[in-house]
Amino acid sequence: MQQKTNLGNSERMLLAAIAISTVLYIVYFAADYLSRSFTELSLYVPYLYYLFVAIAIISIGYSLVKMLTLFIDRTLYRHTGSEYAIVKFALQAILYILIIVFVLSAIGVSPSDIIVEGAIGGVVIGLALQTITPIILSGILISSSRAVSVGDIMALESWVWGANTPIFCKIKKIGAIYTEVYLPNGTIKRIPNSVILGNTISTKLSSRGNLHRYTTRVPIKNDVKIELLESIIKKNIEKNYKSANLPMPDFNLSQLGESTYIYDATFYFADVYDISKEMSALLKMFDISYDEAKKAKTS
Repeated sequence: MQQKTNLGNSERMLLAAIAISTVLYIVYFAADYLSRSFTELSLYVPYLYYLFVAIAIISIGYSLVKMLTLFIDRTLYRHTGSEYAIVKFALQAILYILIIVFVLSAIGVSPSDIIVEGAIGGVVIGLALQTITPIILSGILISSSRAVSVGDIMALESWVWGANTPIFCKIKKIGAIYTEVYLPNGTIKRIPNSVILGNTISTKLSSRGNLHRYTTRVPIKNDVKIELLESIIKKNIEKNYKSANLPMPDFNLSQLGESTYIYDATFYFADVYDISKEMSALLKMFDISYDEAKKAKTS
């Protein structure tokens, strides 16, 4: 409620800035018109113009910066800690510097002269912004789009850690620069937002009731009859899952290779900490089923 009130105040501030700028423009226009009749006024008209432009840019620019920071407050603050204050300060500093540059340009002062004087500092700042800006924007996009939320269980696949090796994690905290996640072994890792948004295939694991599910591919040698193999798999699922009152996995044949059957097997788990155990149990069950089918074939 407080943030909505503050945003409303910023909108009123912007309207007031536009109104003041309009009044100043009318005053300038009137002074310019009168200077044609009263030549002594012509000396002051250019200064009045510079004053009008400077006040207009500062007031409107300040209002827009306030609205932007309040919008970021609303979308990011509940996900961030102390790092948010640093990011917010950096964004405000950059925007205020841009306002100063616009004002200087409008009153006839070349910003390039100032930039040349501080060329080394400008290069350093530019390199720093080139690195941090994509990360900050990624944090804003992740939080504002609500594509990822705290508590979601995700499978992350990226060339950064090997495209064929997904990382399973549970979102702990979405920050402005990093996202903190729980891994299946209980450790907490911080992943840069730019990696999640730009270099990663992120899959939110769907759920059924209070359980989450994940589908993995299981290759099995095709030197046994498929009907026999699948009947044994179904028998072992009944034996290992139904009798223990556990959600039974689903499986279906997705591909017939030259030397393997490829199954898509879907298993269910309660939390990210259970996913490794459930996947290992599923793969072991498929291996046992294959061994039993192999023995049945030779007997």
